[in-house]
Amino acid sequence: MYEFRPAATDHIAGRRGRRREERPPPRPFGGDQHRSQTAEGIEQRPAKRAGIADQVCQRRHRLVMTAALWLMNGGVKPILEYQSAIRRLGPHGWIDFILQNIYYAFEMLVALLMCALGQEAGEILTAKKKIPWGGILLGILWGLPHLLSKNLLVGLVSIIIGILLGLPYLLLNKNAKLTWLFMFLMFVL
Repeated sequence: MYEFRPAATDHIAGRRGRRREERPPPRPFGGDQHRSQTAEGIEQRPAKRAGIADQVCQRRHRLVMTAALWLMNGGVKPILEYQSAIRRLGPHGWIDFILQNIYYAFEMLVALLMCALGQEAGEILTAKKKIPWGGILLGILWGLPHLLSKNLLVGLVSIIIGILLGLPYLLLNKNAKLTWLFMFLMFVL
């Protein structure tokens, strides 16, 4: 028996007037099951499980990645900064933490201005709009002072972070509000 379907649902059911019984069964998501054709139709069988060696290797890989992130960062940045402020200032450390994040917000505003002006200057001088000129300028203006005042590693990391902070300006089609929010979240987290 045919059932009536409005035109708005044609994309869901396929062609108009198609019988419900003729639809193929839904496919599983995530590769949980494999399908094979038999004479009776489609047979469902469970997916093959990874061997014990594969599972151990995957767990070891996750453990190494987690350990590397903890060693590089020492933990989640906002939590570490809050704990540091509490250690330094006692129960009033939360005020320092809030003021520090307000400072970060304004620092990213200045970084956004450098990025936007550097991008415009680079596009005017070279007529190439796909190159992240603002990020390059931000990396130079932010990384070189760190290179000269700290050490080589801190300077190189600052240059790379400056370039990475400049990329959202191009990726978000020069939308200043979204770029500032994205840069702030990248820097704080």
